[in-house]
Amino acid sequence: MLETRERTRGEVDTALADEIRALEELWAAPPEAGEIGPGVGRRVVSWLEGHLGMLIAAGWLAFLASTYFQPVPDPESTTPFWSDVVIAGLLLALGVAGITGLLRSRRLGLAAATIAGGFGIALAIGCRATEHHLGAWWLYELGATAALTSLAALGLARSKR
Repeated sequence: MLETRERTRGEVDTALADEIRALEELWAAPPEAGEIGPGVGRRVVSWLEGHLGMLIAAGWLAFLASTYFQPVPDPESTTPFWSDVVIAGLLLALGVAGITGLLRSRRLGLAAATIAGGFGIALAIGCRATEHHLGAWWLYELGATAALTSLAALGLARSKR
């Protein structure tokens, strides 16, 4: 009986070793056409890095378009002069980002988009401080501009010098 038990354990160990070896070979094999494999994450990140400028530009365009749906400003509040200067800086920086992006100067475009994001964050905080819009519109402005600024700064940091 002891001999049968040992032989069975040996057979089980051999079968497990064979199964582990087959799984390791399957893991190391390249994916077949249309199959998702281990390199998919790298391909997605590579695609995103290659199209980051276009994604940021589309994000800024969507944000600017969304400002047409902003709530009506509080008629009791006054808009300080500095906010007009910051809006002009935001639009100028976005224009520079767009033009340099079209001219294929990725680093300068990302730098200009990062600067524009700083202006956008300042406007969102100023909107809250002056109570220009009642409600939580300033949170949307802050979240959108912070996300776009972060993407532009990340792209700038990762761009080749």
